[in-house]
Amino acid sequence: MTGIKDGSLVEGLAPGGKVLIVRTQPEFWRDIAPYFSNSLMVLIAVVMIITTNKFYLPMFFVYLISPIQNHFGKGDNKNVSIKSTKIFEKDKRFEIPLHFFVVFEICVWIWGLIIMSDDFNPKGFWFDVQKPQTYSDYFGFVLITAFFGALNNVVGHELIHHRETYNKIMGFLPNAKSMSAQWVDEHIKGHHKTVSTLEDPATSRKNETIFAFILRSLIGARVNVWGYESKTITKRYGEDCNIIKRILYNKMLWYELSHVVIMYGVYFLFGWESLKFALCQAAMNLYLFETINYIEHYGILRKKDSNGVNESIGKMHSWNYLSGAVIIRIQRHSDHHAHSFRPYQILRRMDDAPSMAFEYLHSYFLASIPPVWFYIMNPRVEALDDIKHGRKNEK
Repeated sequence: MTGIKDGSLVEGLAPGGKVLIVRTQPEFWRDIAPYFSNSLMVLIAVVMIITTNKFYLPMFFVYLISPIQNHFGKGDNKNVSIKSTKIFEKDKRFEIPLHFFVVFEICVWIWGLIIMSDDFNPKGFWFDVQKPQTYSDYFGFVLITAFFGALNNVVGHELIHHRETYNKIMGFLPNAKSMSAQWVDEHIKGHHKTVSTLEDPATSRKNETIFAFILRSLIGARVNVWGYESKTITKRYGEDCNIIKRILYNKMLWYELSHVVIMYGVYFLFGWESLKFALCQAAMNLYLFETINYIEHYGILRKKDSNGVNESIGKMHSWNYLSGAVIIRIQRHSDHHAHSFRPYQILRRMDDAPSMAFEYLHSYFLASIPPVWFYIMNPRVEALDDIKHGRKNEK
């Protein structure tokens, strides 16, 4: 054992070199407060825009601070021990930074709509921003607010995996405002069952560009949810259920209507300029969020046996990276897929799971340049295939 602090913390090495952390009780400032870092980052970015009127400055800040943190910061390399798992899992305080960020980011989204509005112009420090005057500034404002929205989608993703209804509702909100409400059903009913197969629209194929993937994923998710709902309706009302019921009782219809209602609400409250901004922001938000699925599952397919049955989902079926508080440990993706109801605070680091070449933030950028992405990731995909199929590198 390497140390004991305040009688509540013991760190040591488990078999295989994994660092364990044993605690009798989670402490707010040490274990929970770091997960407010995404909210702090968004607050700093908003203040930057207000005080400088430079719409690209926050993105430079984000891209600069991330590698500095990774290089100099203390790595998130600890696994909660089995003895402490239940204590951490049941501590509802870990939900506080998630709920706070959902509400805070939605407020920032509304702030952006107000800034862009010609019809609603309140006074005060938070609204003392000159509207983007060039296409470049406009794109910069769309990009940074969409980045915040994609972070909120990540938080929403965590919440929809929780069993409680209030958590699922909070997880639904970020997806609804980014026009991807159907993802709430598709992710749980589809992706987590068919991940790393050709049946999963959210699993990217080797040599598939991010642009082709996003189009297939967005269409495939909607088709799948309509199909799930059609089967449920048939089971509940019988094969002779009329077409009106099949349409009106299908949740996919209501998911799409929720998108229309939200965008109409934006137009009604803030006007045409804000609606245009909201639509552009939603499109960029979807691009950034779908890119997460793209980089997490790029090129990985599960093996099938002689009967065409896929192997069980395991640690080799997702890409991982060094985790952190900003995107609430989604980088521990293998454990997330192996245990989908394991909350973020007890996700395990797996040293022998596949690892991406770069962190998520920089993988976003690389994935947007397909030849570069293929050059970096294809050798890793091929090496992983060799490992899974027991082939040796003869070079």
